[in-house]
Amino acid sequence: MGTRHSIIAIVDGETKLAQYGQWDGYLGGVGSEVLDFLKEAPLDKFKEQVRTLQEMTIERRKQVLIELGADPNKDKVPSEIAQEYFRKYPQMSRDMSAKILPLILDGSVKDVELDKTFPADSIFCEYAYVIDFDKNTFEAYKGFNKEPLDPSERFASLPRENETSEYYQCKLLKSFSLFDLPTSEEFLAIQKNEEEDEE
Repeated sequence: MGTRHSIIAIVDGETKLAQYGQWDGYLGGVGSEVLDFLKEAPLDKFKEQVRTLQEMTIERRKQVLIELGADPNKDKVPSEIAQEYFRKYPQMSRDMSAKILPLILDGSVKDVELDKTFPADSIFCEYAYVIDFDKNTFEAYKGFNKEPLDPSERFASLPRENETSEYYQCKLLKSFSLFDLPTSEEFLAIQKNEEEDEE
């Protein structure tokens, strides 16, 4: 199911990962995948691997496509070249989502796309998951937010693309310590609790 989302990782005050995902972004989908990964992964090693990530810039992507045989003067990339690009850099696909996390852990992914502003308009970003190694937290955020955020919220300072929209930035559902992560049942309950509070 198309449920757009972002997976974010922060270390040393810097956003090193902001992975866009197209599918299954809800708590019981990608949210649970991220949670399960964090429970299983050696977090110290994962943190160090996150620290080494670098942004795949527009210039770098263009150079890679040229190397694969694309014509830089044409807007459209031939499908066979696009397929080869995503074969070499699967992390650039909208389908990658949480599957990028073990690839970061084993060191097979270094170049990442950084879509830092996606949680700014919550009609588009339906969920966001933040792994913050500076605060040692795992945070879940919900889209479709029609209330201005408290200035203390993580995404409150992100400028909205459409200031006249009734939707604001993604809103925090719950923050958990990386050293005391919830059970699956506790994690899935946070949305139910939020919905009950809104009634």
